[in-house]
Amino acid sequence: MTAQEVMEISPVVPVIALERAEDALPLAEALLAGGVGVMEITLRTDAGLDAIKSVSDALPEMAVGAGTVVNGYECRKAVDYGAQFIFSPGISQELIESAEDETIALIPGVATASEVMLAQN
Repeated sequence: MTAQEVMEISPVVPVIALERAEDALPLAEALLAGGVGVMEITLRTDAGLDAIKSVSDALPEMAVGAGTVVNGYECRKAVDYGAQFIFSPGISQELIESAEDETIALIPGVATASEVMLAQN
C-alpha cells in the first residue's frame, strides 16, 4: 500500500491511542460500519502493537497503520504486527531506510523545506 492509497481510502484517518488492546477490534468494527476503512493506531502506549495485530488479523478490510513511529526498530515491529502503513511525527534517514526495507508506506510529519526535501527522496 502506498501513501497515496492510504489517503484515498477515506477523507479522514482516525488517530487512535488505546490503553487496552482489546478495545481496538470493536472500535475498528464501528469505524467500518460508519464507512471509514482506515485507522492509525499510535505506538504511544504499550497496547499499540497488540491492537494493530488484533485489527489486522480479524479485519482484513480495514487498512490499519502504526502512528508515532520514530525509529527503524518501531517500523520493523509495526510491520511484524500487521501494520500496512506508518505515520511518524518527523523524518529521519533511519526511518526512511527502514520503511524502504520493509516495503511499507511512510507518511512523515514535515515542517521545514529540508524535511520536505528529505521526505521526497
